Amino acid sequence: MIDNEKKKDWAAVALLLLLVVQFFSPLLFGNQTLFFRDISGLLYPHYHFLFQSMHDGVYPFWNPAVFNGAPFLAALCPGIFYPPLLILLLDDFTLAYNLFNVFHYAFFTISVYALSRHFGVSIGASLCSAVTALFSEFFLSSI
Repeated sequence: MIDNEKKKDWAAVALLLLLVVQFFSPLLFGNQTLFFRDISGLLYPHYHFLFQSMHDGVYPFWNPAVFNGAPFLAALCPGIFYPPLLILLLDDFTLAYNLFNVFHYAFFTISVYALSRHFGVSIGASLCSAVTALFSEFFLSSI
């Protein structure tokens, strides 16, 4: 049987996930996407090319659209062996790209909570730490 402390931890994680979904609801439910700064010139085109390659069944060693051809498999930017990129196998690129970004925030927020709990911090203080991390300007401006 799960003890009372574990139930509270699971409830806190559920609350954090609800906050992430609420905060990113325009991305998840509004058919909008992130498209500014490095995203528009660097990330979005790489992930879109990877999305197209995955759906065409082609292993993207080379990207012919960058500088009249550039290595794609060896490039650090898309990191095509990164497991969460399997989200790009979804049929809709905008949804897949948004889920990819929101996944990282959910993972980050829950990780901050788990790390705080690991260090013996109370549930309330761990929740405050995770919410502060979720809404911190530094991490929000990084996407």
